[in-house]
Amino acid sequence: MSSLKDFFDKYIKEVALHTESTIDIKRTWTKRFKEGCNSMDIEFQDNNEVDWEEVEKIIKNARSEATSNKKRSRTSTTSQTSKSGSWELTEEAKKCFKKEYTKMENENKWLVRTEAGRKVYLEDLMYEYGMNCSYEHCVHSFIFDPTDDCWENTLTKKEIEDILKEGNTDLPSLNQSIHDIFNACKKAILPLEEKEEEEDVEEKEYIKCIWKAVTSLGFFDPDVQPDEDWVQRTLLDYLNMYRRNTLVELVANGSEQDFVIRCWSNLDRCFENLGTVARDRTCRSTLVRINSERKITGLKPIEEQHSSIRPDFLVMKDGLDFAVGECGKDDLGGISKKEITERQLHVPKIMKDILRQTMIKFNHDESLLRTLKIGALNQNSTRIQGAVLDCPKGYICRLIPTSEYTIPQSAAMISVELFKIMKLTLQIKNIVKASIKAVTKYQREQYKKQENPTLITQKSQLADTILQIPQTFTIPNTKKIKTSTSDDIQRK
Repeated sequence: MSSLKDFFDKYIKEVALHTESTIDIKRTWTKRFKEGCNSMDIEFQDNNEVDWEEVEKIIKNARSEATSNKKRSRTSTTSQTSKSGSWELTEEAKKCFKKEYTKMENENKWLVRTEAGRKVYLEDLMYEYGMNCSYEHCVHSFIFDPTDDCWENTLTKKEIEDILKEGNTDLPSLNQSIHDIFNACKKAILPLEEKEEEEDVEEKEYIKCIWKAVTSLGFFDPDVQPDEDWVQRTLLDYLNMYRRNTLVELVANGSEQDFVIRCWSNLDRCFENLGTVARDRTCRSTLVRINSERKITGLKPIEEQHSSIRPDFLVMKDGLDFAVGECGKDDLGGISKKEITERQLHVPKIMKDILRQTMIKFNHDESLLRTLKIGALNQNSTRIQGAVLDCPKGYICRLIPTSEYTIPQSAAMISVELFKIMKLTLQIKNIVKASIKAVTKYQREQYKKQENPTLITQKSQLADTILQIPQTFTIPNTKKIKTSTSDDIQRK
């Protein structure tokens, strides 16, 4: 074959795959074909018969089709991986839900009432509700939110209150020294608040009074009083933003990165003395869950590793996660799809992943399970809301959100709203701190029971009572289609 036209007629698809988008097609392929003929000692024929416009069109279409196929091979299994949606449940998904439910034993379930001699368990009610759902809900991960109005027709008001009261549901108290700082600021601005009832007070007066009150306390040693040091530094940083009207500008025109750098990162620093605080980092707890089926079976290749979601806020210590959060710069008053899904489904699932992964590491010891709490801080523009997840009874993880607070745009409202947000952040921190201490204490106790390494046998399990809570629900049918160009995909 010495005709370039014949070559194109037969190998146009291969030509398209080896044609870079930036080259001169006529000049490059004429040169390549001529060099090929010379290397094989074949007479090169003139290429006047080639319709170069048609060749370029065919190559362009072939390249476009190849790119499209490549994208489909990478994303054909990711249609249900976005963290901003509640996905439709397939029959296979409901089978997975049922499989986790059937592992439960009645004697370990959470009894809510007895009707005509029949015991009614919370796990059973959640299963019935979940099987009637068409789209994913927290119930499919056996996460119970007492504030969700879906339970109004299933549970009585008293039953919901009893679930809310089970165990210790109070937010941790703060040191008096923390209250002293806030009280000093409130005392300093009290004359301004009284004056404002009669006449207007400029915001800079509030800023100046709070600054004097905070700085008059002197510096706090971050190694001795990390919380007091954080309160002082955070107040001073926010006062600078009020001086320059930065918050107003952030709300009006700020990007998410602007919010992170100037606003939300102040809350992150509260946790720094506990462990590693990260933003947009893979959550190991979720990564392990979505790849739990990876193993050698001898029947098929090892399943490709799925990449995990990357929360906007994560607190880690010694290889375990303890707190999580998601952020968004837009404020639609709580009605955006992203915010609803993140607060009511996405973040609660990560919180349960964190709790369950900790329990897997420590052999599902029920005594440890009942003491752990996982914290969350969700930030949308200037609105902040916390949440706590625990497992006080049965197989159920209970999710309790906190009240929502707003970072004020006016310095005159610092004591009304900003102080509450800072207190909430410290309370979530104390929850994390308590869980870290519980894990550390448990590890030391287990070391005393068994100082020497052992093989994995039933006798080597040190837990007095083992209770495995159900796995967080994973959307099925997101298996990776393996291709030569495919990357890791995300699963939810």
